Amino acid sequence: MRKMAKGENASKQEASAAKGADDLETQLGVSRATADKLRETHYDNLETLATCMPQELAIVIEMSEDTALKVITAARKQVEASFQNGNAIMEQRLKIEKITTGSEELDKLIGGGIETQAITEAFGKFGSGKCVCGDTPVAYFNDEVFHLEPISEVYEKYRAERGETPYEDGFVVRDAPLSVFAFNDNGISIEKTGTIYKGFAEKLVDFETKRGRRIKTTQPHRLLVFTKQGLAWKQAGHLVAGDYVATPKMLPSVATGGVSEDDAYFLGFFVAEGTPNPLSITTTEEKIVSWLKEYIPKRFGYEPTIRVRRLENRLPAYIVLLRKNTLGLLGDLAGCKSGEKYVPAKIFTSGEAVRAAFLAGYVEGDGCLGASVQLDTKSRRLAKELSYLLATLG
Repeated sequence: MRKMAKGENASKQEASAAKGADDLETQLGVSRATADKLRETHYDNLETLATCMPQELAIVIEMSEDTALKVITAARKQVEASFQNGNAIMEQRLKIEKITTGSEELDKLIGGGIETQAITEAFGKFGSGKCVCGDTPVAYFNDEVFHLEPISEVYEKYRAERGETPYEDGFVVRDAPLSVFAFNDNGISIEKTGTIYKGFAEKLVDFETKRGRRIKTTQPHRLLVFTKQGLAWKQAGHLVAGDYVATPKMLPSVATGGVSEDDAYFLGFFVAEGTPNPLSITTTEEKIVSWLKEYIPKRFGYEPTIRVRRLENRLPAYIVLLRKNTLGLLGDLAGCKSGEKYVPAKIFTSGEAVRAAFLAGYVEGDGCLGASVQLDTKSRRLAKELSYLLATLG
Protein backbone atom coordinates (compact mmCIF):
# COMPACT_ATOMS: atom_id res chain seq x y z
CA MET A 1 0.00 0.00 0.00
CA ARG A 2 1.21 3.57 -0.72
CA LYS A 3 -0.37 6.58 1.03
CA MET A 4 -0.52 10.04 -0.52
CA ALA A 5 -0.91 13.17 1.62
CA LYS A 6 -3.94 15.35 1.05
CA GLY A 7 -3.97 19.13 0.66
CA GLU A 8 -1.75 19.48 -2.39
CA ASN A 9 -2.31 22.59 -4.41
CA ALA A 10 -3.84 21.42 -7.72
CA SER A 11 -3.29 24.68 -9.58
CA LYS A 12 0.38 24.73 -8.64
CA GLN A 13 0.76 21.11 -9.78
CA GLU A 14 -0.79 21.87 -13.16
CA ALA A 15 1.41 24.91 -13.68
CA SER A 16 4.46 22.94 -12.60
CA ALA A 17 3.62 20.08 -14.99
CA ALA A 18 3.22 22.43 -17.93
CA LYS A 19 6.49 24.18 -17.15
CA GLY A 20 8.25 20.82 -16.74
CA ALA A 21 7.12 19.62 -20.17
CA ASP A 22 8.62 22.74 -21.81
CA ASP A 23 11.87 22.92 -19.90
CA LEU A 24 12.80 19.46 -18.67
CA GLU A 25 16.47 20.01 -19.50
CA THR A 26 16.81 22.99 -17.15
CA GLN A 27 14.59 21.76 -14.31
CA LEU A 28 16.02 18.24 -14.15
CA GLY A 29 19.55 19.02 -15.23
CA VAL A 30 19.48 16.42 -18.03
CA SER A 31 20.68 16.44 -21.62
CA ARG A 32 18.44 17.25 -24.56
CA ALA A 33 18.56 13.58 -25.67
CA THR A 34 17.37 12.37 -22.26
CA ALA A 35 14.63 15.02 -22.17
CA ASP A 36 13.44 13.91 -25.62
CA LYS A 37 13.25 10.29 -24.42
CA LEU A 38 11.22 11.40 -21.42
CA ARG A 39 8.75 13.17 -23.68
CA GLU A 40 8.54 10.27 -26.15
CA THR A 41 7.65 7.86 -23.36
CA HIS A 42 5.15 10.27 -21.75
CA TYR A 43 7.28 10.98 -18.69
CA ASP A 44 6.90 14.64 -19.64
CA ASN A 45 5.73 16.24 -16.40
CA LEU A 46 7.25 16.58 -12.97
CA GLU A 47 4.41 14.86 -11.10
CA THR A 48 4.74 11.68 -13.17
CA LEU A 49 8.50 11.61 -12.62
CA ALA A 50 8.21 12.43 -8.92
CA THR A 51 5.93 9.46 -8.24
CA CYS A 52 7.60 6.75 -10.34
CA MET A 53 10.18 4.20 -9.22
CA PRO A 54 13.86 4.34 -10.28
CA GLN A 55 13.74 0.74 -11.57
CA GLU A 56 10.75 1.53 -13.80
CA LEU A 57 12.28 4.74 -15.22
CA ALA A 58 15.63 3.04 -15.83
CA ILE A 59 14.00 0.34 -17.97
CA VAL A 60 11.78 2.68 -19.96
CA ILE A 61 14.39 5.38 -20.66
CA GLU A 62 17.31 2.92 -20.89
CA MET A 63 19.50 4.55 -18.24
CA SER A 64 21.17 3.34 -15.06
CA GLU A 65 19.15 3.23 -11.85
CA ASP A 66 21.50 5.80 -10.27
CA THR A 67 20.80 8.27 -13.09
CA ALA A 68 17.06 7.53 -12.89
CA LEU A 69 17.14 8.23 -9.14
CA LYS A 70 18.84 11.60 -9.76
CA VAL A 71 16.13 12.54 -12.30
CA ILE A 72 13.34 11.53 -9.90
CA THR A 73 14.99 13.39 -7.00
CA ALA A 74 15.28 16.53 -9.13
CA ALA A 75 11.61 16.27 -10.10
CA ARG A 76 10.56 15.89 -6.47
CA LYS A 77 12.48 19.01 -5.51
CA GLN A 78 10.63 20.97 -8.20
CA VAL A 79 7.15 19.82 -7.09
CA GLU A 80 5.70 22.19 -4.53
CA ALA A 81 4.05 20.36 -1.63
CA SER A 82 2.99 21.27 1.89
CA PHE A 83 4.88 19.87 4.89
CA GLN A 84 3.96 19.44 8.55
CA ASN A 85 6.07 18.77 11.61
CA GLY A 86 5.98 15.46 13.47
CA ASN A 87 3.79 16.68 16.36
CA ALA A 88 1.06 17.81 13.97
CA ILE A 89 1.19 14.50 12.11
CA MET A 90 0.97 12.54 15.38
CA GLU A 91 -2.09 14.57 16.46
CA GLN A 92 -3.77 13.81 13.13
CA ARG A 93 -3.00 10.12 13.38
CA LEU A 94 -4.74 9.86 16.76
CA LYS A 95 -7.98 10.69 14.92
CA ILE A 96 -7.49 8.06 12.20
CA GLU A 97 -9.93 5.17 12.00
CA LYS A 98 -9.78 1.93 10.01
CA ILE A 99 -12.36 0.91 7.40
CA THR A 100 -12.69 -2.77 6.55
CA THR A 101 -11.99 -3.94 3.02
CA GLY A 102 -14.60 -6.68 3.35
CA SER A 103 -11.87 -9.30 3.61
CA GLU A 104 -10.57 -10.32 7.04
CA GLU A 105 -7.33 -11.64 5.57
CA LEU A 106 -6.68 -8.45 3.65
CA ASP A 107 -7.53 -6.34 6.71
CA LYS A 108 -4.93 -8.27 8.72
CA LEU A 109 -2.39 -7.85 5.95
CA ILE A 110 -2.69 -4.03 5.94
CA GLY A 111 -2.91 -3.55 9.68
CA GLY A 112 -6.63 -3.60 10.37
CA GLY A 113 -8.15 -1.99 7.30
CA ILE A 114 -7.90 1.14 5.17
CA GLU A 115 -7.04 4.31 7.06
CA THR A 116 -9.34 7.34 7.00
CA GLN A 117 -8.07 10.89 6.27
CA ALA A 118 -5.78 9.58 3.55
CA ILE A 119 -5.82 8.31 0.02
CA THR A 120 -4.71 4.68 -0.09
CA GLU A 121 -3.52 3.36 -3.43
CA ALA A 122 -3.16 -0.36 -4.08
CA PHE A 123 -0.79 -1.24 -6.87
CA GLY A 124 0.79 -4.37 -8.27
CA LYS A 125 4.12 -5.32 -9.70
CA PHE A 126 5.27 -3.24 -12.69
CA GLY A 127 3.14 -4.42 -15.60
CA SER A 128 0.06 -5.54 -13.64
CA GLY A 129 -3.19 -5.25 -15.58
CA LYS A 130 -1.64 -6.68 -18.70
CA CYS A 131 -4.03 -7.98 -21.28
CA VAL A 132 -4.12 -8.63 -25.01
CA CYS A 133 -6.76 -7.79 -27.60
CA GLY A 134 -9.61 -10.30 -28.00
CA ASP A 135 -8.54 -11.43 -31.48
CA THR A 136 -5.05 -12.45 -30.28
CA PRO A 137 -4.46 -16.18 -30.91
CA VAL A 138 -3.55 -18.17 -27.82
CA ALA A 139 -2.12 -21.70 -27.79
CA TYR A 140 -3.53 -23.93 -25.07
CA PHE A 141 -4.29 -27.53 -24.14
CA ASN A 142 -7.37 -29.10 -22.60
CA ASP A 143 -7.22 -32.85 -21.94
CA GLU A 144 -3.94 -32.89 -23.95
CA VAL A 145 -5.73 -31.61 -27.07
CA PHE A 146 -3.95 -28.67 -28.70
CA HIS A 147 -5.87 -25.53 -29.68
CA LEU A 148 -4.84 -22.26 -31.29
CA GLU A 149 -7.77 -19.85 -31.03
CA PRO A 150 -8.46 -16.13 -30.44
CA ILE A 151 -8.53 -15.55 -26.71
CA SER A 152 -12.04 -14.06 -26.95
CA GLU A 153 -13.32 -17.36 -28.40
CA VAL A 154 -11.61 -19.30 -25.60
CA TYR A 155 -13.32 -17.08 -23.03
CA GLU A 156 -16.76 -17.41 -24.64
CA LYS A 157 -16.40 -21.19 -24.97
CA TYR A 158 -15.81 -21.66 -21.24
CA ARG A 159 -18.20 -18.88 -20.22
CA ALA A 160 -20.99 -20.85 -21.91
CA GLU A 161 -19.95 -23.97 -19.98
CA ARG A 162 -19.11 -22.55 -16.57
CA GLY A 163 -20.59 -19.05 -16.39
CA GLU A 164 -18.79 -15.85 -15.44
CA THR A 165 -18.55 -13.71 -12.32
CA PRO A 166 -17.77 -9.99 -11.98
CA TYR A 167 -14.16 -9.25 -11.06
CA GLU A 168 -12.70 -5.76 -10.67
CA ASP A 169 -13.58 -3.90 -13.89
CA GLY A 170 -14.41 -7.03 -15.87
CA PHE A 171 -15.44 -10.66 -15.56
CA VAL A 172 -13.75 -14.00 -14.95
CA VAL A 173 -14.46 -17.60 -15.85
CA ARG A 174 -13.14 -19.88 -13.12
CA ASP A 175 -12.03 -23.52 -13.06
CA ALA A 176 -11.41 -23.75 -16.81
CA PRO A 177 -9.32 -26.93 -17.43
CA LEU A 178 -6.59 -25.20 -19.41
CA SER A 179 -2.81 -25.39 -19.70
CA VAL A 180 -0.84 -22.72 -21.52
CA PHE A 181 2.77 -21.98 -22.42
CA ALA A 182 4.33 -19.69 -19.83
CA PHE A 183 7.64 -17.82 -19.77
CA ASN A 184 9.42 -17.96 -16.43
CA ASP A 185 12.92 -18.19 -14.93
CA ASN A 186 13.31 -21.70 -16.36
CA GLY A 187 12.38 -20.67 -19.89
CA ILE A 188 9.12 -21.70 -21.57
CA SER A 189 7.03 -24.39 -19.89
CA ILE A 190 3.43 -25.61 -19.81
CA GLU A 191 1.50 -24.37 -16.78
CA LYS A 192 -2.08 -24.92 -15.65
CA THR A 193 -4.35 -21.89 -15.46
CA GLY A 194 -7.87 -22.17 -14.13
CA THR A 195 -9.08 -18.58 -14.59
CA ILE A 196 -9.72 -16.52 -17.72
CA TYR A 197 -10.23 -12.77 -17.37
CA LYS A 198 -12.12 -10.39 -19.66
CA GLY A 199 -11.63 -6.68 -19.05
CA PHE A 200 -12.22 -3.41 -20.83
CA ALA A 201 -9.75 -0.74 -21.88
CA GLU A 202 -10.35 2.69 -23.35
CA LYS A 203 -7.08 2.62 -25.28
CA LEU A 204 -4.95 -0.13 -26.81
CA VAL A 205 -1.40 -0.12 -28.08
CA ASP A 206 -1.36 -1.30 -31.69
CA PHE A 207 2.08 -1.88 -33.21
CA GLU A 208 3.57 -3.83 -36.09
CA THR A 209 7.01 -5.40 -36.34
CA LYS A 210 9.25 -5.21 -39.40
CA ARG A 211 8.33 -8.83 -40.14
CA GLY A 212 4.68 -7.85 -40.36
CA ARG A 213 3.49 -9.29 -37.05
CA ARG A 214 0.79 -7.04 -35.58
CA ILE A 215 0.19 -6.95 -31.84
CA LYS A 216 -2.54 -5.17 -29.89
CA THR A 217 -2.33 -4.96 -26.09
CA THR A 218 -3.33 -2.79 -23.18
CA GLN A 219 -0.80 -0.11 -22.25
CA PRO A 220 0.46 -1.88 -19.05
CA HIS A 221 1.14 -5.15 -20.92
CA ARG A 222 4.83 -5.95 -20.59
CA LEU A 223 7.07 -7.08 -23.44
CA LEU A 224 10.64 -8.29 -23.29
CA VAL A 225 12.85 -5.78 -25.13
CA PHE A 226 16.55 -5.30 -25.79
CA THR A 227 18.05 -2.29 -23.96
CA LYS A 228 21.58 -1.03 -23.41
CA GLN A 229 21.50 -2.81 -20.06
CA GLY A 230 20.36 -6.08 -21.69
CA LEU A 231 16.96 -7.77 -21.77
CA ALA A 232 14.29 -5.99 -19.74
CA TRP A 233 10.51 -5.88 -19.40
CA LYS A 234 8.89 -2.77 -20.82
CA GLN A 235 5.26 -1.66 -20.80
CA ALA A 236 3.67 -1.61 -24.26
CA GLY A 237 2.56 1.96 -23.66
CA HIS A 238 6.21 3.00 -23.39
CA LEU A 239 7.41 1.37 -26.62
CA VAL A 240 8.83 3.68 -29.25
CA ALA A 241 9.67 3.14 -32.92
CA GLY A 242 12.96 1.29 -33.21
CA ASP A 243 12.62 -0.79 -30.03
CA TYR A 244 13.66 -4.43 -30.44
CA VAL A 245 11.09 -6.86 -29.03
CA ALA A 246 12.40 -10.29 -28.05
CA THR A 247 10.65 -13.38 -29.42
CA PRO A 248 11.47 -17.07 -28.94
CA LYS A 249 13.78 -18.50 -31.59
CA MET A 250 11.54 -21.55 -31.64
CA LEU A 251 8.04 -21.93 -30.22
CA PRO A 252 7.56 -24.92 -27.92
CA SER A 253 5.67 -28.03 -28.89
CA VAL A 254 4.53 -31.14 -27.05
CA ALA A 255 4.78 -34.52 -28.73
CA THR A 256 2.04 -36.75 -27.29
CA GLY A 257 1.74 -38.98 -30.31
CA GLY A 258 -0.11 -38.41 -33.52
CA VAL A 259 0.23 -39.58 -37.10
CA SER A 260 2.94 -41.04 -39.30
CA GLU A 261 5.08 -38.88 -41.58
CA ASP A 262 3.27 -40.24 -44.66
CA ASP A 263 -0.12 -39.43 -43.12
CA ALA A 264 1.11 -35.94 -42.24
CA TYR A 265 2.37 -35.36 -45.78
CA PHE A 266 -0.98 -36.53 -47.18
CA LEU A 267 -2.90 -34.27 -44.79
CA GLY A 268 -0.71 -31.30 -45.69
CA PHE A 269 -1.27 -31.85 -49.40
CA PHE A 270 -5.03 -32.34 -48.90
CA VAL A 271 -5.28 -29.09 -46.92
CA ALA A 272 -3.57 -27.36 -49.85
CA GLU A 273 -5.25 -29.05 -52.82
CA GLY A 274 -8.17 -31.10 -51.50
CA THR A 275 -11.86 -30.38 -52.21
CA PRO A 276 -15.02 -31.72 -50.52
CA ASN A 277 -17.24 -32.16 -53.58
CA PRO A 278 -16.19 -34.46 -55.02
CA LEU A 279 -13.81 -35.58 -52.26
CA SER A 280 -10.59 -35.39 -54.22
CA ILE A 281 -7.10 -33.99 -54.63
CA THR A 282 -6.01 -32.10 -57.74
CA THR A 283 -2.40 -31.72 -58.87
CA THR A 284 -0.35 -31.15 -62.02
CA GLU A 285 2.66 -32.94 -60.57
CA GLU A 286 3.07 -36.48 -61.89
CA LYS A 287 5.43 -37.38 -59.04
CA ILE A 288 2.65 -36.56 -56.55
CA VAL A 289 0.20 -38.72 -58.49
CA SER A 290 2.69 -41.60 -58.40
CA TRP A 291 3.14 -41.19 -54.64
CA LEU A 292 -0.64 -41.12 -54.07
CA LYS A 293 -1.15 -44.24 -56.18
CA GLU A 294 1.30 -46.04 -53.91
CA TYR A 295 0.24 -44.50 -50.57
CA ILE A 296 -3.58 -44.77 -50.83
CA PRO A 297 -3.82 -48.56 -51.42
CA LYS A 298 -1.40 -49.27 -48.57
CA ARG A 299 -3.05 -46.86 -46.15
CA PHE A 300 -6.76 -47.12 -47.01
CA GLY A 301 -7.05 -50.37 -48.94
CA TYR A 302 -8.39 -49.17 -52.30
CA GLU A 303 -7.12 -48.11 -55.71
CA PRO A 304 -8.01 -44.44 -56.33
CA THR A 305 -9.76 -43.35 -59.50
CA ILE A 306 -7.74 -40.74 -61.35
CA ARG A 307 -9.18 -38.40 -63.95
CA VAL A 308 -7.19 -36.13 -66.25
CA ARG A 309 -8.34 -32.66 -67.24
CA ARG A 310 -6.52 -31.19 -70.23
CA LEU A 311 -6.69 -27.50 -71.12
CA GLU A 312 -4.96 -25.74 -74.00
CA ASN A 313 -1.53 -24.27 -73.15
CA ARG A 314 -1.66 -25.73 -69.65
CA LEU A 315 -0.24 -28.74 -67.91
CA PRO A 316 -2.69 -31.62 -67.50
CA ALA A 317 -4.47 -31.62 -64.14
CA TYR A 318 -4.83 -34.96 -62.36
CA ILE A 319 -7.91 -35.33 -60.15
CA VAL A 320 -7.44 -38.13 -57.58
CA LEU A 321 -10.87 -39.22 -56.29
CA LEU A 322 -10.98 -40.35 -52.67
CA ARG A 323 -13.41 -42.77 -51.00
CA LYS A 324 -15.10 -42.97 -47.60
CA ASN A 325 -12.22 -45.07 -46.27
CA THR A 326 -10.20 -41.84 -46.18
CA LEU A 327 -12.62 -39.98 -43.88
CA GLY A 328 -11.19 -41.48 -40.70
CA LEU A 329 -7.91 -39.63 -41.25
CA LEU A 330 -9.35 -36.47 -42.77
CA GLY A 331 -12.09 -35.92 -40.20
CA ASP A 332 -13.86 -32.57 -40.56
CA LEU A 333 -11.33 -31.46 -43.17
CA ALA A 334 -13.17 -33.59 -45.70
CA GLY A 335 -16.05 -31.11 -45.71
CA CYS A 336 -14.03 -27.86 -45.61
CA LYS A 337 -13.96 -25.36 -48.43
CA SER A 338 -10.78 -23.42 -49.17
CA GLY A 339 -11.61 -20.56 -46.78
CA GLU A 340 -12.36 -23.00 -43.94
CA LYS A 341 -9.18 -25.11 -43.99
CA TYR A 342 -7.08 -25.60 -40.85
CA VAL A 343 -4.16 -27.58 -39.44
CA PRO A 344 -5.41 -30.73 -37.64
CA ALA A 345 -4.74 -30.66 -33.89
CA LYS A 346 -2.89 -33.98 -34.06
CA ILE A 347 -0.19 -32.35 -36.20
CA PHE A 348 0.65 -29.86 -33.45
CA THR A 349 1.13 -32.66 -30.91
CA SER A 350 3.31 -34.80 -33.16
CA GLY A 351 7.08 -34.88 -33.34
CA GLU A 352 9.25 -32.51 -35.35
CA ALA A 353 9.57 -34.88 -38.33
CA VAL A 354 5.78 -35.20 -38.60
CA ARG A 355 5.24 -31.45 -38.41
CA ALA A 356 7.88 -30.96 -41.09
CA ALA A 357 6.19 -33.61 -43.27
CA PHE A 358 2.84 -31.81 -43.02
CA LEU A 359 4.44 -28.54 -44.09
CA ALA A 360 6.25 -30.31 -46.94
CA GLY A 361 2.92 -31.63 -48.22
CA TYR A 362 1.38 -28.17 -47.99
CA VAL A 363 4.33 -26.53 -49.78
CA GLU A 364 3.96 -29.04 -52.63
CA GLY A 365 0.41 -27.85 -53.13
CA ASP A 366 0.21 -24.17 -52.17
CA GLY A 367 3.72 -23.08 -51.37
CA CYS A 368 6.81 -21.60 -52.92
CA LEU A 369 10.42 -21.95 -51.78
CA GLY A 370 12.95 -19.26 -52.59
CA ALA A 371 14.82 -16.73 -50.47
CA SER A 372 11.90 -17.19 -48.09
CA VAL A 373 8.99 -19.59 -47.65
CA GLN A 374 5.69 -18.42 -49.14
CA LEU A 375 2.46 -20.23 -48.28
CA ASP A 376 -0.86 -19.22 -49.86
CA THR A 377 -4.33 -19.71 -48.40
CA LYS A 378 -7.79 -18.12 -48.32
CA SER A 379 -8.32 -19.28 -44.73
CA ARG A 380 -7.41 -16.75 -42.04
CA ARG A 381 -7.35 -19.50 -39.43
CA LEU A 382 -5.06 -21.66 -41.53
CA ALA A 383 -2.67 -18.74 -42.12
CA LYS A 384 -2.23 -18.26 -38.36
CA GLU A 385 -1.81 -21.97 -37.71
CA LEU A 386 0.74 -22.41 -40.51
CA SER A 387 2.70 -19.47 -39.11
CA TYR A 388 2.66 -21.06 -35.66
CA LEU A 389 3.65 -24.45 -37.06
CA LEU A 390 6.62 -22.94 -38.89
CA ALA A 391 7.71 -21.24 -35.67
CA THR A 392 7.79 -24.61 -33.84
CA LEU A 393 10.50 -25.67 -36.30
CA GLY A 394 12.54 -22.51 -35.81
